[in-house]
Amino acid sequence: MDSGQANSIIFLSQKLQRRTVQATNPSFALPERKAKTHTMNETPTVEMLRTEEMRLTQTFESEIAQLLKEPFHGVFGSRTFFQNRHYIRFTAHIDGILIGHLALGLRAVTLGDNLLDVIGIAEVGIDMAFRGQGIGRRLVMAALEEGRQSPASFALLFGDTNIYGGMGFAKASNPVTSTSFEAARTGKTITETEHPLMVCQLGDSVWNNDLPLDLAGFRF
Repeated sequence: MDSGQANSIIFLSQKLQRRTVQATNPSFALPERKAKTHTMNETPTVEMLRTEEMRLTQTFESEIAQLLKEPFHGVFGSRTFFQNRHYIRFTAHIDGILIGHLALGLRAVTLGDNLLDVIGIAEVGIDMAFRGQGIGRRLVMAALEEGRQSPASFALLFGDTNIYGGMGFAKASNPVTSTSFEAARTGKTITETEHPLMVCQLGDSVWNNDLPLDLAGFRF
């Protein structure tokens, strides 16, 4: 175990003593969790959960909002999304404590004259104490697997090539038209040629970088 893992375990033990998490599905109420202290030689097990947007409880949303404050500099306020709600949330937990989050959307967009379904990845956030341990990658892989079981042909995100390039995403050079949103309010329709759009192929279809992309709404 390296020093980062050791510090994460110490941080988690302190965090567990302060907080408890209720079940993400209101139909299955769990008893209050007792704090568990991990030894220096014990690696905590990361549990991955999938929660549909309509099944989010107020308590769980508060947990997500708190987690996203630091990586997104508090711009979400008390929301768990930047521009609008999503379809599914993938979350990572240790002993019931939320340490990672990813939001996934499904949308029909237009590429040139072709209407196609895509999934959009957004709001990826990892607790500072657990970064660099592959948790974000596991969340992205779970989202891509979800996409392969859906009508979507591609996965889209706006992100850093250095982070997502090793997960099957490639930078796209298409002109992108989208609707700007500020604090969940509709703004102007804009077309950009410089942007951090990245695309991952989910099936047999091949992405065409030469065609204009209309997101039919806000950025993911």
